[in-house]
Amino acid sequence: LVFGPRPARIVADIAVDLVLSPETVLTHVKNILKKLGVHSRRDAIRQADRLRLGLDPLTGEVPDGGVAPD
Repeated sequence: LVFGPRPARIVADIAVDLVLSPETVLTHVKNILKKLGVHSRRDAIRQADRLRLGLDPLTGEVPDGGVAPD
């Protein structure tokens, strides 16, 4: 949600919906990026997809010669 094409507007909307300041929302986004080990929102989306698919987060490959789920 916060990783979309217009993140500034989305951050403001989330802040209003959750009764938080935009700075607090951005702090949470930064923490998510840090936990995923990435530096951009675009990379975070890719990393989240890899993790969701069970792929190696560093290489994007199927670990140990296994088969990625459909």
